[in-house]
Amino acid sequence: MASLRKLGLDQVDLTKKKVLMRIDLNVAMDNGRVTNWRRLKEALPTIRYCLEKSASIVLISHIGRPGGKFVGPLSLRPMAVELSRHLHKEVEFLPDCIGSDVQKRCSELQP
Repeated sequence: MASLRKLGLDQVDLTKKKVLMRIDLNVAMDNGRVTNWRRLKEALPTIRYCLEKSASIVLISHIGRPGGKFVGPLSLRPMAVELSRHLHKEVEFLPDCIGSDVQKRCSELQP
């Protein structure tokens, strides 16, 4: 059986690579407003590391259990705004996770 050895980020050349990063942003919310940013802040060092290595990053996450439907108060848009603020870099929010527009935007990503 082949080994399933996992590599750490520091063992991979990320230069000009696209990184799909799933982060846990299932955070406490009240009336559509985030009340605890801890999980987002915990992800920042890894995101910054990838950016410093000239990687393009696609972040994926979810809030709550929307059951495959759009639920406005569970949108990740506030997270994109907060990430932009912390990273001093525009973080583009895509309102969907599938489809030709998402595919196009991901293929056009630049470090």
